[in-house]
Amino acid sequence: MKKITAENFAFIVLLVIAAGSRLVQHSWNFTAIMASAYVFAIIFRDSKTKAILLPVLAMLLSDFFISLNSPNFFHSTMAFVYLAIGLSLVPFFASRKSLDKTLVRVAAILGGSAIFFIVSNFGVWLMDGMYPMTGSGLIQSYTMGIPFFQNQLAADIVLTPLVLFAMKRVLALDFFQAPAVVANNK
Repeated sequence: MKKITAENFAFIVLLVIAAGSRLVQHSWNFTAIMASAYVFAIIFRDSKTKAILLPVLAMLLSDFFISLNSPNFFHSTMAFVYLAIGLSLVPFFASRKSLDKTLVRVAAILGGSAIFFIVSNFGVWLMDGMYPMTGSGLIQSYTMGIPFFQNQLAADIVLTPLVLFAMKRVLALDFFQAPAVVANNK
């Protein structure tokens, strides 16, 4: 029987954590979607495709279950949300050689959260019809999105280190061979 690799095990566990965090009661945008993706990107630095795939699959999976109680699965800003999720990992990919440093991780989290806020709120302005298609409407869209941004930023800053700590402990078990980066990360 083939043993599951540490990378695939972490992917599955983080996928369940991320999707599950959207299915339990939570404050708007206070979920582990991006924290799980950030943790995967920190531990498995060379797996960019899986790092992007993880939050996208978590969103699709949780969106499916959420849509069971609503008439629509797709919404007008869905493409922008999913694009923003993928782009939020760019700071992690850009700084992956320095991710052992706490300050670099924090900067990558802040950058990722800011990218998500900018892209997703642009999508709300462009697609939802909630705001006039003017410069002031765009500013209003960003202004109204600040509470969501604050919640996401809080979730990303609080949950990323917690999920990283837990995942490192699980991967350190003799269940399988953990990657060398896990042992060297602080």
